[in-house]
Amino acid sequence: MFHDKSKLQSIYITIEKRFNFYLETLSVQCPAYEYFLEKLNQFKINLPLLTFEEINTDLQSIKQCTSIYKRTKELVNIF
Repeated sequence: MFHDKSKLQSIYITIEKRFNFYLETLSVQCPAYEYFLEKLNQFKINLPLLTFEEINTDLQSIKQCTSIYKRTKELVNIF
């Protein structure tokens, strides 16, 4: 299968913070969110041909395409 390399391709990824309370440290943390951002930064370093851009937008204006998942106010980023 041949791909036309002159066409730009885009992938949109939304990230939702899931806050966890830890009894050991008595703190609220978002380890999955922090892990994702760390891996995204590694992609930026290791794959310089790919570009990543954070898009700040009004999330209410974006249509939700599934009914089994309900958005929360913690939906924070689109890359």
